[in-house]
Amino acid sequence: MRLRAHLKGENIRLFTPNSNVFISLRFFPVQDSGGSLAGRFISSQQQIRVDGTFDWRPIELVVNSVPEDVESVAVFLVMGPRVTGKVYFDDVTLTVD
Repeated sequence: MRLRAHLKGENIRLFTPNSNVFISLRFFPVQDSGGSLAGRFISSQQQIRVDGTFDWRPIELVVNSVPEDVESVAVFLVMGPRVTGKVYFDDVTLTVD
């Protein structure tokens, strides 16, 4: 599974080390049949750090192994807490191979 988008920012400021702008996927049900949450939420948060003003740049999140009992997927385009400025997402695609 591959989630792709393009990201543009205006005056982005990150106020904590964990602040960022990112894309993520959450698989449902959130717990697998054994009660585990592992691998049910995947994020690009640590892949790139964005700040300032920048033109369109690609961002991608690849999931090599989707859990077997997944019934649905939610896509999140996130401007995290303690982030100011404007962020734009465009050309968002989700591909399942």
